[in-house]
Amino acid sequence: MVPYEEILNLIHMAFKERVENNIQFTVASFSLDNLKEHTQNGCFITMWDGHLLVGSVTLNRKKKKNLKYGSQDHLAVHPDYKRKGIGAMLLKNLVEVAKKEKMPFVSST
Repeated sequence: MVPYEEILNLIHMAFKERVENNIQFTVASFSLDNLKEHTQNGCFITMWDGHLLVGSVTLNRKKKKNLKYGSQDHLAVHPDYKRKGIGAMLLKNLVEVAKKEKMPFVSST
């Protein structure tokens, strides 16, 4: 089961400083319903430190005409874990999942 509440809390924490500096990201103001709706065709790739969620990224499955591809969304890293390579590891795992699903490319929103 996807821990939507934990992922949403992580996203809000990860973008809090930017929002406080008037740098707006749509995902920073998502509600639980927004997150579920926006990721209904996707999968979450997460990283944990014990029971603490420290990073998350979404790979949304998209299709245009007959081309199946991915869209990387919602990359978030816990503020206490930034600059430790977590984002890079999440993106590496995302690429591996995309390859397994035979996606020729992944876009980033």
